Amino acid sequence: RRKWRREGVGGAFVVVLDAQWLSDAMRCFVSCAHSWRGDDATPVGTFHTHTLEHVLGQYGGEERAVLLSLLASCDVIYRLPRDAVLVPFLLPPAPPRAPITALWPHRLPCGGWREHGRILRFSFLPMGVFERVLVRIRHEPFFALATSVVEWRFGIVFATQCQQSHVVASTTFDNVRRVLSIRVRSCHAPPSSSSSPAPARAPAPAPEHEQGEGEG
Repeated sequence: RRKWRREGVGGAFVVVLDAQWLSDAMRCFVSCAHSWRGDDATPVGTFHTHTLEHVLGQYGGEERAVLLSLLASCDVIYRLPRDAVLVPFLLPPAPPRAPITALWPHRLPCGGWREHGRILRFSFLPMGVFERVLVRIRHEPFFALATSVVEWRFGIVFATQCQQSHVVASTTFDNVRRVLSIRVRSCHAPPSSSSSPAPARAPAPAPEHEQGEGEG
């Protein structure tokens, strides 16, 4: 029994003939049967070519490519650079406490660090908007230089090197209040460690914010 067929000029469109076939493919990613915890090189929710071959191992090459295209069109997965995909559903609901505290301390670190940001408040946002924000950040050239990343379902914080400055960027979304927060900390004199800011001395200076509000 055929599960799908191509239609249109050059087979540009895929018609699903067996809905259970597509549902089973989705289950390969979002069910508890696969517990991909990730590591420093592969965060939770990110799948590279070798892991995709394992997760979708029961499907052949062309069938696997069709499934990935269909799942991407349904926003179940999002394509990332270097042939990777992101499954937002598998991202942790909150950031791990220890890594996020080390990368983004509650107080602005001393030693030449400055902070700037924007806070955007929306009256309405369609579902899945922040997932697209995460994917857009992953596609930016500066993200390829990231030395440390903490990512969860409604936020991402990463450290990177920009010319002679050490930069830590934070983008978070309050799904209840529909508030998007974008903050960047930078230090023109790079600290001794490239993975986390220098510790703050109490009392630390208040962060310098440039805030703007936008109604969606």
